[in-house]
Amino acid sequence: MLSNHSFNALLKTLEEPPSHVKFLLATTDPQKLPMTVLSRCLQFHLRSIPISDMVMQLAHIAEQESVSFEKPALHEIAVVAQGSLRDAESLLEQAILYAGDQSITVEGVRTLLGLVPRRAVIELLKGLLVKDPLILLERVQSFHDMAADYTVLLNEFLSMIHQLTIAQLAPRALDAELPEYPDLMNLAKQFLPEELQLYYQIGVSGQKDLPYAPEPRIGFEMILLRMLAFRPAGISPVLQGLDLNEAKPKAQAQVQATPARPTAVSAPKPTAPARTPPASIPSSSSSSPATDSGFQKVVSLKRPVKPGEAPSSNAARWQQALEALNLVGLINQVARNCVLHEWTDTHVEL
Repeated sequence: MLSNHSFNALLKTLEEPPSHVKFLLATTDPQKLPMTVLSRCLQFHLRSIPISDMVMQLAHIAEQESVSFEKPALHEIAVVAQGSLRDAESLLEQAILYAGDQSITVEGVRTLLGLVPRRAVIELLKGLLVKDPLILLERVQSFHDMAADYTVLLNEFLSMIHQLTIAQLAPRALDAELPEYPDLMNLAKQFLPEELQLYYQIGVSGQKDLPYAPEPRIGFEMILLRMLAFRPAGISPVLQGLDLNEAKPKAQAQVQATPARPTAVSAPKPTAPARTPPASIPSSSSSSPATDSGFQKVVSLKRPVKPGEAPSSNAARWQQALEALNLVGLINQVARNCVLHEWTDTHVEL
């Protein structure tokens, strides 16, 4: 916290220090120190203290002070301290005062730190598992009654998804001493790995949008509803809300042709052009570079099936059309990410 004038006054002493003096300058922002000072110092970059070591030290302090505690409660303090033992000791002192003559508990520490109960976050994940928006909104109402900080709540939610992913892919790496360990292992068996990856990505993206929501609660609810609206690739938007076992073979072909991307809505039916469609697919030699009318050309193609010839599958027919059109650029990307739904003599529906 020295000014530039103070550093300049100290500079001469740093250049020729007395033999019996060692200067130790500690800072969290070394870039704010003048280069004339940094160039005369040997720099040590101190790492954050591991959580396990911090828990051991906090437990030692609590034992010396004859304070009873739950070890997971000290773990909560260490996590919030983010590698700073000074901050952890300060939080431990507050926890001792908050507990009074009683033991330091997990719930007491989480209440002191303004964190929501982990059991409530588990219930939120269960609502997401059954994909019931009403249950999710009821859970959010309970958080609202707790006066929860939705930024902290979203961080807790993403942390829980991270632990679920570890439970799926590397179960032995998950801390078995966590109070919610049985629930995490049980939920990990019911979620699909790709679901958790999608939920995590939506949540991380929602962190940037949360400050711009009309209200924090609305922003958090929209993040949860967005997780329900989108889903991993593999289910065609045409079949949204339908029983796959009862779907027609034509619709099943669309499922296989669906591009690998999350989707929630289907494209509107294109309007047929008000002109006579061409008699056949134009050859690649006569096709012009893609322009704004390139997509109109795709929509107005006449079905390339001769009279009496059995029509091929929609996927093969659309692939034949793409090869003939020889599209380039953005139009080509749009066309190749479409699924052929219906092809008549007057219009093509994608």
